[in-house]
Amino acid sequence: RLAAHGYTSGLFHAGRFRFLGMEELLAPFGFDVRADAGTIGGEIESSFGIDEEATVDALVRWVGSLPRTQPFLACYLPIAGHHPYASPPGGPFPRDTQHGNNENALHYADRALRRLWDGLQRLRPAEDLLLCVVGDHGQAFGEPPGNFGHSFDLYEENLRVPLCFHAAGTALAGATTQAICSHLDVVPTLLDLLGLPDTAPPRLRGSSLRRRPTTGGSTCAFTDWGELRVAARQGRWKWSHEVA
Repeated sequence: RLAAHGYTSGLFHAGRFRFLGMEELLAPFGFDVRADAGTIGGEIESSFGIDEEATVDALVRWVGSLPRTQPFLACYLPIAGHHPYASPPGGPFPRDTQHGNNENALHYADRALRRLWDGLQRLRPAEDLLLCVVGDHGQAFGEPPGNFGHSFDLYEENLRVPLCFHAAGTALAGATTQAICSHLDVVPTLLDLLGLPDTAPPRLRGSSLRRRPTTGGSTCAFTDWGELRVAARQGRWKWSHEVA
């Protein structure tokens, strides 16, 4: 969608594209540059990926290689925060529990995000940068009892993710919303903030958060990693059903 408007695009992943069929999933999306742990290399390397610093630095170098007038889409996909909750620099939280290790891993992810933002601001003015930060899933640690990880149930611990935009000079600046939304709304919101109409097929299923009520709404969810479960959310209420 952005290539038609003169954008170049790059995806930089601290993990490996061969994980769970990601390579096949990403192939049709048209990124001009795709780099993962295998092509970036890093100071710290494991079976799951490399350190976030190496990944961020590779992305920033790529942006720095572009002409100053070239619009770009840069996607940074970290592994920090994912099990086994590795955080090479350590962290301020207890390291003798899964929850504490996860907090340290998220602290590490925050440091990587700061490194990314600082690097981009050295190359382009902050007011020229539109930044979206979104998580892919929540993480449960026994609340409610028996709910662990993220893929096996549909409680708020599994589903809630952070979503924020740096959109200087737009109507969203300083605004928050309590509306129910999903990942389907991220791309329509970005296109809206960029002033680009959603006219390319196939039409997106989500909608821009800038053009929706700030409260209420509804959404659905399902998981089939264990037992097949479905859920519907409206306002502060959610119905969850185990199909079997």
